[in-house]
This record gives sequence, C-alpha cells and structure tokens, in this order.
Amino acid sequence: MDTALFTVSPSLVGWLVSDGDRIEDIFSSRFWALKGADALAHKRHVETGQPTAVVLNYIGGETFVAGRYD
Repeated sequence: MDTALFTVSPSLVGWLVSDGDRIEDIFSSRFWALKGADALAHKRHVETGQPTAVVLNYIGGETFVAGRYD
C-alpha cells in the first residue's frame, strides 16, 4: 500500500502544506506548518487506515521525514 505524503515546503508567502499537488494550507512559521501537516496525516490515517507521512522540503533540496503513521 502506498504512503500518503503531506509535504511542508517554504515559499515566498510562508510555509505550504500540500497533499500531493493540492495546497492544503499556508502557515507563517515552519513549526505551525509541521503541526498542521501532522494533524492532516493523523486524520487521514485514522479515517482510512492508510499509511501517511509528513515530509519537510527545504529550498536547497534537502528532504526530511518529519512524521509517519503506519
């Protein structure tokens, strides 16, 4: 089963939380963007039983897994 990814990325307007190609929300801080993405990932996991993860992207190309629900 594929893992649903919620991505947190910096932008000129703040930190974007995306679900695939769809922007879910924009936050002014990385902290709150990660919290929001984690809440979305947890909710999706509880509702569907599908594995989910939160991925943090940086402008330099670095990527970190910030959370996971299996």
